[in-house]
Amino acid sequence: MALKQILNGLFGKQTSNARQARDVIPQPHHFNPVFAFVDVSERSSTPPLGWIGGESHHPELLNLPDRQDPTRFQLCEIDCAQLPADAWGGLGPREGKLVVHLSVGEVLQAQAHLIQANTAIAPVPASVPKDFSCYYYEQSKLPDFALEMPAWPIRLAEAPTSGKVSDLRNPQPVGDPFADLPLSDPLVRPTSLRQLRLLVEVAHTALSSRHEKVLVSLKNFGSEDGGNPELCDVLESQIAGFDKMIIDLTNRYRDQLFTVQNWLDEYDRIKDLIALQLEESLARGEPFARALDESAVQGIARSASTYPISSSDKKAAADLGASTTALSKQISEQFVDLPITVTRDINYAGYRKLRAESPGEWQEIAQKIRKIRAEHVRLCFVCFEESAARMKQSGQDDDASSIYFKVGMGTPPNSLDEAIDGLQKNRERAERLLADLTDTDKLEAERARLTSWVEKRSSGLEVLNRMKEQLASTPEEGLKIGDWEHVSELLQAMIDQNLVSRSDFEHYRTLRSLVLQRDYAENAGAMRADVKKELKKLWRSQARSAPIQFGGMPEGQCIEFAANMPRSVMLIEVSTNYLTGHMFGDVGSVVISTDSERLARGDFSDLKLDVSN
Repeated sequence: MALKQILNGLFGKQTSNARQARDVIPQPHHFNPVFAFVDVSERSSTPPLGWIGGESHHPELLNLPDRQDPTRFQLCEIDCAQLPADAWGGLGPREGKLVVHLSVGEVLQAQAHLIQANTAIAPVPASVPKDFSCYYYEQSKLPDFALEMPAWPIRLAEAPTSGKVSDLRNPQPVGDPFADLPLSDPLVRPTSLRQLRLLVEVAHTALSSRHEKVLVSLKNFGSEDGGNPELCDVLESQIAGFDKMIIDLTNRYRDQLFTVQNWLDEYDRIKDLIALQLEESLARGEPFARALDESAVQGIARSASTYPISSSDKKAAADLGASTTALSKQISEQFVDLPITVTRDINYAGYRKLRAESPGEWQEIAQKIRKIRAEHVRLCFVCFEESAARMKQSGQDDDASSIYFKVGMGTPPNSLDEAIDGLQKNRERAERLLADLTDTDKLEAERARLTSWVEKRSSGLEVLNRMKEQLASTPEEGLKIGDWEHVSELLQAMIDQNLVSRSDFEHYRTLRSLVLQRDYAENAGAMRADVKKELKKLWRSQARSAPIQFGGMPEGQCIEFAANMPRSVMLIEVSTNYLTGHMFGDVGSVVISTDSERLARGDFSDLKLDVSN
């Protein structure tokens, strides 16, 4: 009865095929699940049950294409001879090695091959495709030599009395023991050539990035020689416009209730102030893509189509969306050589150079942007008006928070104080920008500061470049790690001098953990004892949070498994594991199943796959 209840809960809300699972009669292969864990102890003389990760030593036996195929990766190797007799209900092979691969294409597929080979030999290190990697965000920062992770041995574990895999998981994960230590700490210093190369690569990448940003800032700064009179004029117009509106609103509504409708009645002045903010962007030399702000424009174009506004305004919204898409495409194709970015490291000088050298081309695009942004603001106010009218008809409070559209100065304010405060903040911002453009002493101080950073970071890059060259030509056996202890102190000094930031090395700690896995797998005895002790605590915790299961029932809902009940046999369920680097779905698990009749004759040609969260 217990298993029947599990089936009912597991498959009761799946497809019509899956619903049939609630009425199936449990089969032997649905009982007696076999559990295993990754073993983080130093290499044992006892052969493991198998390996997770890596790549087989015997690709020729697997009849697979090139071992470096990026669309395929090896999930595990299992020694069938070590499986208990009742695993998979007694079905399947009990000799040979079962090698399971996942193919990443339009559809995720599983493949398995039974070969005769020595399971005690660890597979060679291999990388995990980024779509199935716990370290997706770090992969782009990893140098090639650090991408490949070692295979880990897996060993049988005693099944919990409940038979539930969830009861095997470690309820108390261990955090990174090195997270808060400085680079100069002995526990963090590199102890192998691979770790040392990683540290220098990360430092070089971080310093290069920050150096480029300062160079862009200095280039933009240099292009301001003689000032930017157009930008100054725009900012002065903004300040005058904000001042006049603040005075007018204060005088007009000082002694009476200020409503959302009062704000909407100021449409003409508000749209002119928003237009000046756009002119500020264009005069500054911001990318056309940023001035266009496609996401905001398309947002109102889509939302306006659902509002009870006039048919002409609905058509205008549709036309706005189409023209915005067309202009965005034109910008991306016509100005491919200029960076289209929304970061602070914009190539303002490049856009101003374009304007100076091709004024007709620049003005054509700028005029299209002006037209689109003006229509964007108009449609926002049309929808604001509709919202205000509906609130009034329904007797609701005049609450601007229910109007979620935003334009250059935010949503309509709820009170006069809120309106004045918003206008004042926009005025102060324009005043600060104008002061920065016209304060000669401040400009010269900033130029000197940027020049100093360029010189310091250039010197740092020269040092790191020499290190990279030396390490690239140094064989592992020729490395004397004691000769390189100064590297950690040097990089810590760069952090202290703000040439780089401590945050630049946050991901180094994660990447170092991956590299340490390779060092541990290849020669655990050569690692520092105190480092190894802390790492094994972390790795053991990660391993215990990701049990592996053979046979029995999957932990979550699995459509493919349910569709073939009661003949479905779960070959293996592998959970997301931060130790091996595998991630499935939203930190779920991958379930690979087959038909009981096929398994009985050793046929693995038609495997089913579910990703269960």
